[in-house]
Amino acid sequence: MMEFSRALDLLAANPDMGTPFNHDRSGTIYRRHRHKSHVIYYRKRRSDIFVLRVLHVKMHPDRHL
Repeated sequence: MMEFSRALDLLAANPDMGTPFNHDRSGTIYRRHRHKSHVIYYRKRRSDIFVLRVLHVKMHPDRHL
């Protein structure tokens, strides 16, 4: 769990580190970052990030975001 917390801290400090992701259903562009067997989906904000979902790599984002 500590490693996951560090990954979130790293993303918050470097929000462009994640890859842009276009959500097909809504057309919204989020960012994503893979951490081990999970993918963190988030949006950049002015001073931090907003984590939308954390999905296992086997879960399809169009169904679960």
